[in-house]
Amino acid sequence: MERPSQTHSIRLRGPWQRSAGARFCSESSQRVQLPQQCLPSQSDDAAVTSQDLSSGSGAADGWDHCYRRSFNCPTGLQGSDRVDLVVQAIDHLVAIRLNDAIVWQVPADAQAGDARGVRVPITEQLQPHNQLDLQLRLPSPALPCLTGSISLEIVSSLS
Repeated sequence: MERPSQTHSIRLRGPWQRSAGARFCSESSQRVQLPQQCLPSQSDDAAVTSQDLSSGSGAADGWDHCYRRSFNCPTGLQGSDRVDLVVQAIDHLVAIRLNDAIVWQVPADAQAGDARGVRVPITEQLQPHNQLDLQLRLPSPALPCLTGSISLEIVSSLS
């Protein structure tokens, strides 16, 4: 018999740092809020030039971008609590790093363009202060627009 549980969600809206054309997040980044409102006339990407895109890692298989956000470990966690990172359907996601360790990569039988949601258990990797990196690979030298949400879900067993 499975024990009942309670779930608490913490959204990771922002601020995020976006590094255009970078396989790994760098100092030259732009501050953004997630999820982004992506409109054809959106001008917040004007600060990232075509030179920024071309100076990055544009390989034959795509152009890399990185989104970074820091967060503190949720407080009040009990020994039986589980913390999952939930990324909802972000196009072109290829890897997720937490504290410089890869916690998820696109499966070998999938392509970076697949827009599937990702749930990653991260309880064991959490530290008092954490750094989360999302790596994207776009098929063309354009800027990504992340419209999916990213959150931490804390699952507590009810006794």
